[in-house]
Parts: sequence; C-alpha cells; structure tokens
Amino acid sequence: GVSGPVFEEEDQGLVEFHLTGFGKFGHLKENPTEKLIELIEEELRIDKGEFLPARIASSHVWEVSAEFTDDALSKLHSNLNNPGNRPIVLLHLGVDCGANNFRLEQKGVNEADFMYHDERGFSPRKQPIVRKNGTTTHTIQTTLPTAKLSSILRKQKFDVQTSTDAGRFVCNWTYYLSLHHAKKSGALVLFLHVPSVSQIKLEKQLQFVKALIRQIAVQVGAGVESLRTVKVATPALATS
Repeated sequence: GVSGPVFEEEDQGLVEFHLTGFGKFGHLKENPTEKLIELIEEELRIDKGEFLPARIASSHVWEVSAEFTDDALSKLHSNLNNPGNRPIVLLHLGVDCGANNFRLEQKGVNEADFMYHDERGFSPRKQPIVRKNGTTTHTIQTTLPTAKLSSILRKQKFDVQTSTDAGRFVCNWTYYLSLHHAKKSGALVLFLHVPSVSQIKLEKQLQFVKALIRQIAVQVGAGVESLRTVKVATPALATS
C-alpha cells in the first residue's frame, strides 16, 4: 500500500479517510480502482483541499487475494489512531465488470464462494469467512447511510444505487472482514463497486469517488467551519 501525505494539526477537525483499491486479477490487467487510487494520490500532492471536509490519511492498492487482504485489513484497523474519538472512514473500492453504474454496498456476507481462483490460487466454495461468526448466512451491515448518500449523489447526476449483494469473491471477503474488524476498531466502513471504464470513463469515476468522499464526510459530522470550505469544482483531467 501507499501511505498518504502527512497532515498538519489544523486538519484535526476533518473526517479521516483511508482508501483501498485492488490491482489486476484474472483477465483484468488494468483495474480501474488502482488507477483511481493513483489519481487521488496525484490530486492530493497538488491540493489536499480538493477533498474538504475530508482528509485522506492513507491510500492503498491491494492484491486480489484473500490471504493478502486478511493481513492488510488486520494491520489497517489495528493501526488506526483515534485519541479524539473522531469519525474514521474506511472506503474500499472494487470493480464489477458486469455493472453499468456505481453501487454502494450495504452489507458483507460471511460466505466465500469463489467461482475462480484469487491471485494466490485460493478458491474456497461456500465457506464462512469468519468461522466464529457462525454460518455463511451471517451478515454485517454498514452503519453509513447508503440510501441517503445514493439519493444525494443521484441529484448530482451520478448513476448510483445501493446494493445488498457484493458477490462472494474477494470484494465481499474484504467488506465482511473489514466490517468485522470495525466492531473493535470503531471505524466506519463502506464498499463501493465501480463499473469498468468501458461503461463509465475513468474521469467520471474519479469525480464520483471525490463527491462520495465529501458527502460521507458531511454526513458523519464535519464541523460547520469545514463545510464552508467544501470545494465543488473538479479540475479537468488530462486524457490519454
């Protein structure tokens, strides 16, 4: 993973975000979520104010494997430092090549049912992700207001909906396990599924992720002074 920039004390009133995306898997050689993380890091180097009232504390691109995400999630949640009990948000990005819009996933399911191998050759079938949580029907819901976020973002002309099915591959594995860890870490967790770039261009996807981050920050209670500094303009991005 790539750590985000170090922030000054003046940022302490902002809502802290940790972002994750994924690298290649299977036939997908270029994962749009990896590119989105790279573009966000690039924008942060230019102007961290783009994301107010959020501050991006870290960003990571993860291997598409259960073993890797197990270790990475454990480290990410255990390293969260929150002495002031401020909201900390973990936003996980994954791609659904069969989708034609953005989906805010409402829950993770305690079931690993991989239709094909992950990047380390692992392909469990109908197995619980966390055995002590019981059967494969156990679910954990996000506490973030997905329906409200979706409604607000649709009014901003984004094609987005809520979803109750994050699949049973590494995306759901990541989401369920992150929600499980959040019971101890206290973090707020959301999984966003993006479509392929053939459905929605990368520039539009970046605009959506930025709008989502800002809106989550607003919803979880950024201060009024921070809200006054929210930027709504998105700079034009160079296209190749």
